[in-house]
Amino acid sequence: MLAHLVRLLGPRSTRAGLPEGRLEEISREVFKLSSSPFFSFRPGLEVTTVLVLEKGGKRPAGVLKVGREGARESLAREFEILSHVYRTGSPSFSQTIPAPLKLQEMEGAAVLALGFLEGRKEKRPDFEKVLSWISELGSIPVPSGKKKISRFVEARERIKKLAVRHGIDGAIIDIVDRTQKFDDPDVDARIPTLVTHRDLAPTNLLFSNGEVRVVDWGNAHYGWPLTDWVRFACNFDSVPDLFSGRSERCRVFFQGLLRLAGERSVPQEWVAPLVLLGVFDYLSSFYFGKAGDWEKKYGFILKESGWLTLLSDR
Repeated sequence: MLAHLVRLLGPRSTRAGLPEGRLEEISREVFKLSSSPFFSFRPGLEVTTVLVLEKGGKRPAGVLKVGREGARESLAREFEILSHVYRTGSPSFSQTIPAPLKLQEMEGAAVLALGFLEGRKEKRPDFEKVLSWISELGSIPVPSGKKKISRFVEARERIKKLAVRHGIDGAIIDIVDRTQKFDDPDVDARIPTLVTHRDLAPTNLLFSNGEVRVVDWGNAHYGWPLTDWVRFACNFDSVPDLFSGRSERCRVFFQGLLRLAGERSVPQEWVAPLVLLGVFDYLSSFYFGKAGDWEKKYGFILKESGWLTLLSDR
C-alpha cells in the first residue's frame, strides 16, 4: 500500500530525500506506531515536511521535517529552541507548541520528529489572545551565553535608502538613526534577548478551544523584543491602516507594543526603532517588487510621525 501511495504521489514523495522504508522505520520508532503509516508530503526549498498518518491514513501521528546540507543548521536550531521552550515553559504553554521528539542524521539527511498539534486556522484571529501567547513566550528565560541572531540587515538598508530619498525631518530622524545602530554591542547589551518565533503567519497559527497554538518553528531564533508582535500584526492587518489609525485594531496593536516593551524593560528610546525594523523586516521577507511599489505603499511610515505619539504613553 505504501509503495502504491508513493507511485501516486510521484516526484513529491521523493523530495524528502529518504526511501519510504526509512521514513516508515523512523515513524514506527518515534511515534510508536503498530501498523504501516501513510505519508503526506509538503516539499520546501530546503526542508520537506512529512505528515505521518496512522489508522488507514485518517489520524495524524506526528510530523517529520527532512532536510539536507544547508537545512541541518536550521533544523538543529529549531530542535534546540523547541526543546528549551518545552522544558522551561509552563505545562499549559508547552501544549501550544509541537513536542520536540527527536533529531537524528539518516543517510545524509537531518530528520526532525515533532508531535502533531490539532487546531483550525482563523482569518481574523483574536489579537489579545495572540498577544498573551507572545508575552508568555517572551517570559521564557534565554539560556546563558545565547546571542541575538540579527535579521535586520536588509530592513536597515531599506529604511536608510527611503529616508535619504524622501528627505525626512522632525522626530523621525532620530528613530531612523537608531535603526542603524542595532549591530552595536552597547545597544545589544541594553535590549534583552528573547526567544522569537519570527513567522506568526496565518499558516502557522492554530486555534483549539479558544487557545492559540503555534507550529513551524523553522525561523525561530534568539532575537529582539517586539518583532513577533509586529510581524503578526502586519500579517493580519494592513500596515498603512495600522500606522495611520484607520484600522480598528490600531489601538490594541500599539497597546500591545507598550505592554510587551514594559514587560521586557525595553528602554523607551528603542521601542520605535524596533517597531520600524520589525515592519521593514516583515516587508523584506516577502516583498520583491520594484522599489517604487513598496515605497509608495509603505514610505509614509517614515514621512509621517503621527504614529510615534501612540508609543509615548508608557
